[in-house]
Amino acid sequence: MNNFFKYITLFSVTFSSSIYADVIEDLILPAGFKISIFAENVKSARQIAESKDGVIFVGSKSGNSVMALIDSDNDNYAETKITVASGLSNPTGVALKNGDLYFSEIDKIWIIKNIDEYMQSGAYEELPLKEIYTDQLPSDSWHGWKWLGFGPDGYLYVPVGAPCNICLKPLQDDSRFASIHRVLKDGNLETIASGVRNTVGFDWHPKTEKLYFSDNG
Repeated sequence: MNNFFKYITLFSVTFSSSIYADVIEDLILPAGFKISIFAENVKSARQIAESKDGVIFVGSKSGNSVMALIDSDNDNYAETKITVASGLSNPTGVALKNGDLYFSEIDKIWIIKNIDEYMQSGAYEELPLKEIYTDQLPSDSWHGWKWLGFGPDGYLYVPVGAPCNICLKPLQDDSRFASIHRVLKDGNLETIASGVRNTVGFDWHPKTEKLYFSDNG
């Protein structure tokens, strides 16, 4: 376990570090835990993923960029923030597999291959090449933010929330809604669970490999 996951981490969105410092002083933590500010001014940070080199990649719920946070001196504070993809629509979800970075928009998922090589190069003047992994997702923005995760089977999983608050017809017209899907090798979706209004997080049991998910509703 590296240093990042030894700590509870705060991402500052709109408030100043001085305000968070006051909040931190009032927090009561279990024995053995520590809390500190790891990164500031990261717009609406949502899902995070860590590469083998310890770079933290951050998706944004309401922003338009995916960022890389670098703690170069191992003091548990990211001094460097690098934009690795921009001009996106709610790039909420991020996931890593075999050195490749995957990130979501409302209607598609992208891949940047060998992201650690790009980060090691230090040539950040140009964004790395991103490629479409799948564009088979609906474009409805209501509950359109996508969480990403790789299952024990090696496939990427992505949810599609219901495109409304209380409704039935849109779900009948398009079976992709209110479901969790597995992305197949050809980019098509295979439904794993339906009747899921809007999951904002899921994971697999390390022994049984059963899928557990939250449902916002």
